[in-house]
Amino acid sequence: MSRAQGDSYRTHTNHELNAYRDRLDAKLEKLIDKKEKWFHIGACWIQTEQSNIINNPKGSWKWNGWEVVGVEYAVRVFSEADVTVEGSKANVHGLALATQIFENDRDKANEYFKWVRRELA
Repeated sequence: MSRAQGDSYRTHTNHELNAYRDRLDAKLEKLIDKKEKWFHIGACWIQTEQSNIINNPKGSWKWNGWEVVGVEYAVRVFSEADVTVEGSKANVHGLALATQIFENDRDKANEYFKWVRRELA
């Protein structure tokens, strides 16, 4: 019997499915390849982020159906009080003051970043 059937025991299939899902999540995280950088300008922090956009056209949980369809660039502006930086790790405590997301257009993302940097300086 399984937990769904009313007892408190897990089945062997449940363990296998969870292990497969953990392996799939690890592979998808590598496929997304998220990169972020933080810049401190004036009284604000600017976060830039780049990650792959993935799609699963077959709609199955099998690994061979996932593919990269584009790149997403995000620029977010935070107040200095809302971000705590410890080493290379940043902790965000509040909402972004401004967020702009660009799909497959690195040049526009760079232009927006330069404009925000000029405005904050």
